[in-house]
Amino acid sequence: MATSIISQRIARVAWCEHQAISAGILRRARTFYATAHISTEQRSKKLNITERRHASTPKNLPTHKTPGVGEISEKKYRAKLDAFRQEARVNNLQAVWPLYRDLKEVNVLEYKDIYNLVHALQQSIRSSKRVTQKKSLDRGNRRARNKDFRDFSILLNELVEDMKAGLVPHQDDNSTIYGRILTMFDEMDMQRNAIILWNWLVEERPAELKGGLPYAAMMEVYVNAQVNRGPGQSAADIREKKLQVCEMLLQEYRQNCHDSLARVYVSMVYARSTLGNPGGALEIWQEFKSKVERGEIGDNSSGNIHMEAMEVLFYKYMVMSPFNMSVATEYFREALSKGIALPASSVSKFFSNAAAARMDHAAIVALVKEYNASPVSGNSQYHAFMVRCIENFFEVYPLATGETVDMLYELIQLLYDQALKYQFHVAAFNTVIAKLSNVWNRVDIVDAVLQGMAAAKIAPSIVTYRILITVYSGAGELDKVRRCWLKLVDLQRQYDDPDKSNWTTNFHHLIKATTMTGDWQFLYAQSAALAEYATDAVLVEIMKIDNIRNKPAEITPASGEPDKNVNV
Repeated sequence: MATSIISQRIARVAWCEHQAISAGILRRARTFYATAHISTEQRSKKLNITERRHASTPKNLPTHKTPGVGEISEKKYRAKLDAFRQEARVNNLQAVWPLYRDLKEVNVLEYKDIYNLVHALQQSIRSSKRVTQKKSLDRGNRRARNKDFRDFSILLNELVEDMKAGLVPHQDDNSTIYGRILTMFDEMDMQRNAIILWNWLVEERPAELKGGLPYAAMMEVYVNAQVNRGPGQSAADIREKKLQVCEMLLQEYRQNCHDSLARVYVSMVYARSTLGNPGGALEIWQEFKSKVERGEIGDNSSGNIHMEAMEVLFYKYMVMSPFNMSVATEYFREALSKGIALPASSVSKFFSNAAAARMDHAAIVALVKEYNASPVSGNSQYHAFMVRCIENFFEVYPLATGETVDMLYELIQLLYDQALKYQFHVAAFNTVIAKLSNVWNRVDIVDAVLQGMAAAKIAPSIVTYRILITVYSGAGELDKVRRCWLKLVDLQRQYDDPDKSNWTTNFHHLIKATTMTGDWQFLYAQSAALAEYATDAVLVEIMKIDNIRNKPAEITPASGEPDKNVNV
């Protein structure tokens, strides 16, 4: 009987590991949480296995010897502790959690270890969330995401119970860790779990919360909580109720906490702006700024507090409304004037929201000029900045008129200036060319942009030529398609492509262009001349098209091939 149970257990572990490898998610957690809710002795009886320690063993084991257990090798758990710290640094939750369960029993973990464990768990949650957000949430993806979140919530609840039982070191203050746990529940849309934990914290007021309750995290939980409407309640009533709770939390924070925390103010800006009080949000924002300037919120000599606030407000909490855009623009200019290097993710988010808020072109150009004049311009973040400027422009001006063309040239000229000064990457120009084709359908302006790139000594990339092949084929410019293809071939030959994936993509663009131009002889000639790069997938695609045309694929040299040296 025991052998059968153990065999089943081994089979289950093997299945979990297979799922973890194939799907890239924490299936192995099932192995542990299946019996996490019962005691160790019960688990031993259920599995019919002799556990390492007896049920009567004290929880805080001495490092040398424990009655009834025998000698515990210091070398053994030190090796486990080193492994735990190494895996936690790389956020390997699957390896970290079993080590945590062993080490917490022998009382060797430190506060920094628990902090790193929480960080690894949070990064795993966010990674799972990012993957599922990139996919369309069909039934299978939704089921996988929910399964991940259930696994994570089991581990989170286990950590909370260990903290309540005093098994976790806290250095007199667990406020930060409790706050991050609340945030993790919020990120998994498990606000109910967060509220249960919050109520326990309020009632028990554990001694290790010397830094006060995690008010900022709880404000966000209430803002994002899904509340069922009662009889006669409207969505506005729900928002008002949420806002009242957040205001109560703010008042309690001001009464009970002496330290000013940047995140509390940023969370309240988010709460008021999201729940329908933009004027109040602006007041909180101004209060926060004044406290920073007076030195009441941390040491801001290096702009760290501004950075923290900007990261939270820009990247995570940017809510679409004219008020928030004006505040964001104000902060953007302030950060530039103080030389604060803005992270590319936040710059990208800022201009995405500017596009959605329909910020006018004059304001965009003014911001670009301010950025060009700031000490932080010209770095790697400038690419994201300019791409968002360009996308914003075509969002606001979907039609090409005399005025809008002049405005575009003004924006492109700013791009040329920075490109000459900082050897700027060609990717932003690729965006210009693609938008000119997809939105405005203006090949003449595409030619002008290419001439400007040549004057600025910006060489087209492989992606540039792919875009141009699509642009010119749509305009029926057969000779230009051929020239771009030949230049693409020359450029691609300069790079290693062992699996020929880039060549496959290149041929795909040519095949797609050929279906629009009808230049079949050129396609056949090129597939023959470049046979070493034409993969089976390429040949199959050509054969399919040829069968549709009901014409044999005669591979003959194309007549009148253009000179490679002729400019596009």
